[in-house]
Order: sequence, then structure tokens, then C-alpha cells
Amino acid sequence: MDSALRIIDANANRVAEGLRVMEDAARFGLDHAELTALCKRARHDLRAVLESVPGGRLGLLASRDTPGDVGTSIKAEGSETVRGSLHAVVAAAAGRATEGLRAIEESLKLTGPHGAGARIESVRYRVYELDKRLGLALGTG
Repeated sequence: MDSALRIIDANANRVAEGLRVMEDAARFGLDHAELTALCKRARHDLRAVLESVPGGRLGLLASRDTPGDVGTSIKAEGSETVRGSLHAVVAAAAGRATEGLRAIEESLKLTGPHGAGARIESVRYRVYELDKRLGLALGTG
């Protein structure tokens, strides 16, 4: 179960960071109160679901092993180092968030509790819609 909790913890951070980038784009880039609130709500809903994981936040923290994580030294090249627009920043953040939500959803099947995966799935579908709405509002610029 420790590996499942590590996966959930790492992806929870990834999702929260992605949603924060989306929220800031909606707030500061678009001055769009509704989209800002929807992004914030998704972040808070994620945290609420994670409280139901065995051990809650403390269990997730206890599973974290940043110094021993073999992935921290693997760096992407090219498109991850430069973004050409706020639209591109949001698209990357939304991609990270939805991928992370899927990883959490699958890992919750190993840890329980029942129903938590469905709650994460609901957040994931809302983030797909946020990605669409923010992307259209920002245009390709």
C-alpha cells in the first residue's frame, strides 16, 4: 500500500499545482470570477477526497520520499522548458491535472475507501470542462 500512497501523494501535488496555475490564469489573466471559483473548488474537492485515504494527509506525507524518488532527476527537454503563451501554460497545467487525477483514481482502487475513486472521477471531468472553457477564453494567443 505504501507505493499506492506514494503515487496518490505525488499526483495530488501535481494536480493541486496544475489547478493553481489554471486558477491564477482565470483570476489574473482573464479576471474571470466564475472560472477562478471553479478551479478553486476543484482543488478543495481534491483535498476533501484525500482526507478519506487511509491515514489522511499524514498518511500521504509519511509515504513521501522525495530524496529517494528516482523521477526527480529525470528532466524533460524541449516543450516543457518554454511556453509561448498563457494559453500554452494553461493547456500544460490542465494536462498535468487530468493525468494526475486519473493516476489518483486508479491508485485509490488499491487503498479504498469505496466511492473515493468516483469522487475523483467527478473532479477529473470537471477539470476537462475547465480546460475547455479556459482554453476558449484565452484563445490561441
